[in-house]
Amino acid sequence: MRKIQIAVMALCLAAAMNAKAAMAIYASGATGATWYEPAGGTVGSVFTVGSQVAVNQAGVFDYGSDGLAGSHLVGIWNSTGVLLDTATVAAGTVDPLNNGFRWATLATPLTLIPGTIYVVGADYSGAGISDIFMTQATINSPFVWVSDADSNPSNVSGHGGSLEFPTGGDSTTGLFGPNLRAVPEPTTMIAGAGALGLALLGIGRA
Repeated sequence: MRKIQIAVMALCLAAAMNAKAAMAIYASGATGATWYEPAGGTVGSVFTVGSQVAVNQAGVFDYGSDGLAGSHLVGIWNSTGVLLDTATVAAGTVDPLNNGFRWATLATPLTLIPGTIYVVGADYSGAGISDIFMTQATINSPFVWVSDADSNPSNVSGHGGSLEFPTGGDSTTGLFGPNLRAVPEPTTMIAGAGALGLALLGIGRA
C-alpha cells in the first residue's frame, strides 16, 4: 500500500508541475521571418497582462536549438523606462531549453499587475547566427502583446552595446527574441499535489 501511495503522490506532483508551467509562457511557437542582430541593440516587445502573474524566468530564442552564440542580458521595464528586473541568459547550451527558448532566473521574482504596460527586451551585443529573433509567436494568457520594441526603430542593427530601454516599435510585427515565464514555487506545487493525492487515496479507500 505504501508503494501505491508514493506512486500516486509522484504522479500528482508531475501533473501539477507540467500543467502550471505550460500556462505560464508569454510567447510560444515562434515562427515567421527571421531577423539577425549581429551588431547590438535591445530588441523585445511591449505587453500587459489580463490577470496578475508572478514571473521569475526570462528567456532568449535559440534559433535551431543548438546554443546561443553570445550571452544576453534580458530586462523588464515599466512604461516610463524604469528597469524592474533582469536576468542573463548564458551563451551556448548552459541554460535549459524549453519551447525554443533558453531560460535564466530573474534577479528577483516580479509580480505583473493588470492594467500596467511593461516592456521586455534583450541586449543583442555580440550576437551570432544562432541569436535570431522571430516575427510571429503565439501569445499565451494572461499575457497580452501590444507592440514590438527596439532601441533604434529605423535601423535596429548597429545601435548600442548594452541593455537599454527599447522605446521604438510598432504594432504590425513582433520581435520575439526575449521571453518570460512564471514557474510555480516548489512549495505551492507540492501542497497542491499533496492535496490531490490525499483525495485520490481517500476515494480508493472508500
